[in-house]
Formats: sequence, C-alpha cells, structure tokens
Amino acid sequence: SLSTMASLGAALELCANIALLCTQYSLIFNDAQSDIERLRGEAEDLKDFLGDVEQLRGGVHNVQLPAAQKLHNVIQDCHSQLVELETTLRPGIMSRFGLRALNWPFESKEVDQVVDNLGRYK
Repeated sequence: SLSTMASLGAALELCANIALLCTQYSLIFNDAQSDIERLRGEAEDLKDFLGDVEQLRGGVHNVQLPAAQKLHNVIQDCHSQLVELETTLRPGIMSRFGLRALNWPFESKEVDQVVDNLGRYK
C-alpha cells in the first residue's frame, strides 16, 4: 500500500540519519568506537535491506492481503524503533552554557540490545 511505501521510505531516511549521527559520534568518542561502529554498521545493513524491499515495491501491490498487512506492520514497527533511536542519538542542548552537549547515550549492553532489535527486521 502507499502508506507501507511511505513508511519504508521514511525508515530508509532514518537509517541514513542514524549512520551519519554515529559517524559524528565516532569522531569525538574514542572510548566507544566499537559500540558506535556496531550500531552504525547495523543501521547501514538495515538500510541496504530496506532498499532491497523497496525495489520489490511493484510486486508488493500483488501480495496477498495477510502478507501485505504483515509487511506493513513490520515496517511500521521498524520505523518506530528507528525514530526512537534517532531521537536518542540527537545531541541535546546545554542551555546553561548555550553549548551543544554531545554524549554517547548508550552503555555497551544497550548497544547489544539495539543492534539485536534492528537485526530482527532483516
């Protein structure tokens, strides 16, 4: 459906944004390089997979209703997870100093969980 394709396009954009944010973090935080790289890599892998799904969009219109609904639900769930992740990665503002406060927002175990969650969509 059109809403599925719109969600898919938005999810692709979110993956790209998340990978870019991770790259920005990697330039600043040497102690979290491994975690940052794993998260960036997973976002890029998911983007590649979703791009492959998007290539099938002509065939998606011919998918049986239950399968189409399942695909729609998975893409919607993926999109929601990506929005939450992007929001967490966006740097906050230190209003007291008027400066951006950029902190790596995850512990290593949290990165494991996020990577596992994103991996479910591939």
